[in-house]
Amino acid sequence: MNFSSIFVCAVLDCPEWLGKLAKPGCHLTYELDKCCSVGELCPPFNTKCEVDGMVYYKGQRFNPKSPNCLNCICQDGFQGKYVEPFCKKHECIEEVAYQNEIKAFCAPSYTSKDACCPYTWICPENDNIVPGKVPSKYSGLKCKFGKDTLNIGDNFSRTSKYNGKLFCECRIPPFLTCTQNYQYLPQDH
Repeated sequence: MNFSSIFVCAVLDCPEWLGKLAKPGCHLTYELDKCCSVGELCPPFNTKCEVDGMVYYKGQRFNPKSPNCLNCICQDGFQGKYVEPFCKKHECIEEVAYQNEIKAFCAPSYTSKDACCPYTWICPENDNIVPGKVPSKYSGLKCKFGKDTLNIGDNFSRTSKYNGKLFCECRIPPFLTCTQNYQYLPQDH
């Protein structure tokens, strides 16, 4: 077995995930590059951040609606600008967690068009590729899906009992982009 190409990611259990709560009236505090809470803050709360109609206090996490895919922490000096040291783009771990799928040219699948990171990866089956309706002006750019090569706009859809409707399209090469409406679909009898 070749261990140089196998990654095992650690499972991290933060105390708050295991039921540790802040004292009544207080809240757990976070730092931008840390997964788990780093402390607790109790009143008086001297720093507050107003974002999208909500109020956050020093050390609390928030994710602004726009721009999407940002992780932010309310801190002293926040003036409504989503820049470091207050905010950082959400980082996905696809290169580590889905190496085999990436090498096999499977497609990242998102739960919505606004999702930051793929929920899962879709690998080729007996998919009926539909050519794009409008020829792309970028004819040299192609998507790879398994052994197939697709032009921008080429797409396919699938229905699954457990995964609902799936739509995949060559939007931004080299991978297809898939959006999945996750729901349980009853079997036909």
